[in-house]
Amino acid sequence: MEKKSRLTLGFPVSTGTSDKIDILQLDFIKDLHDMNPWIKYKSIEISRLDGYIPRVQESFLLNPEWDDFWLLLIGPRRAGKTTLGRYIAQILLKAKRFDELLYLNCDYDSVRKALVSASLFTEIFDNFALNKPIIFIDEVQRLQSPGLFLKAVIDRGTPEKLMASGSSQLEIKSEVQEYLTGREIEATILPLSEAEVMPPSDLESRLLYGTYPKVILSNEKKIILQQLYKRYIEKDIIKVLRLSKPDVMEKLIVLLAHSSGQLINYQQLANNCRVSIPTVQSYLSILEQTFVIVRLAPFVGNKRTEITSNPTYYFIDNGFRNQVLRNFTPLSVRSDVGLLVESFVFQEIYK
Repeated sequence: MEKKSRLTLGFPVSTGTSDKIDILQLDFIKDLHDMNPWIKYKSIEISRLDGYIPRVQESFLLNPEWDDFWLLLIGPRRAGKTTLGRYIAQILLKAKRFDELLYLNCDYDSVRKALVSASLFTEIFDNFALNKPIIFIDEVQRLQSPGLFLKAVIDRGTPEKLMASGSSQLEIKSEVQEYLTGREIEATILPLSEAEVMPPSDLESRLLYGTYPKVILSNEKKIILQQLYKRYIEKDIIKVLRLSKPDVMEKLIVLLAHSSGQLINYQQLANNCRVSIPTVQSYLSILEQTFVIVRLAPFVGNKRTEITSNPTYYFIDNGFRNQVLRNFTPLSVRSDVGLLVESFVFQEIYK
């Protein structure tokens, strides 16, 4: 049988017949080069950060004491986790604390299929002659067993900086932290705070469109928010979490947007969504852990009563809430101005 030549991480290897595994490897190789062109072409700048907005966590996260720890960036999609991670990588490389950057985005199907064994990194390092690199795994929650995989990587004991980001606490909190306790530094990256919006933009604009970095920088804020909401529903809710009733989740989000800042009535929400109270509570927990809303328990002076009392929910970002309602009308003609201001104050305190 005639032998074919295929590529493994960019290097020719003699093999027998071509099969699905070969195709998957070739897909990963192509995506690896696309995500890391600077590895093959040393003259290419690692990443352009046009419009980068400094974050308050920078100085803490760049502390040399954390060089041997996993750096875990969690927060909602489009809040700036990837940009902050790449900025930190650039600073570490310029300071000569590390020599290379290997960036892998788990939104890519080929990356998810390749990241099943930590030994993959040994092969990559050998083939590309990487020495003391930074490994940055983006959207790590999309791996099948993220915590176990990250533990296997850190257990290799090689001199590298390990970074990961994720937009859902469901997998990260339960799996990653279980395996990395005492070996990770975690930072929650939220939409921009007032201290980070420099120079401060118009207050009405922030009350209406929120403070996601791309929204702040864009002249087409409504379109950006539409894309953000659509991506959240289609990717996080339908594809990643595989909820059986995504239409119920969408209806629940709308109901929460109307009742934001008010005490929640679980029975009423269940009746309106035509599901059980446990289902409503489960979906509310998902919205919390995917950084859409924040639960605030009432202060009643008695801890037992406080735990059993109905809570209040606020959206993490006013722009996201207004997109849910499809309402960006000016403040002068809105009936919920007080709620927008109240939510904005809460969001600043929370950040």
